[in-house]
Amino acid sequence: MIQAKKGEGMGFWSVVSIGIGGMIGAGIFSILGVAAQVSGNALYISFIIAGGVALLSTYSFARLGATFPTAGGPVEFLIKGLGDGILSGGFNILLWVGYIFALSLYAKAFGAYAATLLPFRVGVN
Repeated sequence: MIQAKKGEGMGFWSVVSIGIGGMIGAGIFSILGVAAQVSGNALYISFIIAGGVALLSTYSFARLGATFPTAGGPVEFLIKGLGDGILSGGFNILLWVGYIFALSLYAKAFGAYAATLLPFRVGVN
């Protein structure tokens, strides 16, 4: 188990900044177009549902972080809840796959934004 040394941990405002940056940067700027395309006129309903899920998820992570104050994050919570076995390992792999899909979606969206700023086309048509 990795523990942060005194003075090396993240403070309240650092954590809040990362959360806001992730929500605004990735959530609004990169996913808004995809969400609007999929949901159409019901975009506000999808934002309400996503906000509720984000609220419940944040509350759960806050409670788990207060209960198990370690630097392991979601993986540590899986191990505490399911034990150090094949099930927690499988869920950990699914967690990583989810992160990879999310990052690829963000990269695609920000790449499309960057392509509009370039004066020429790069790649194969």
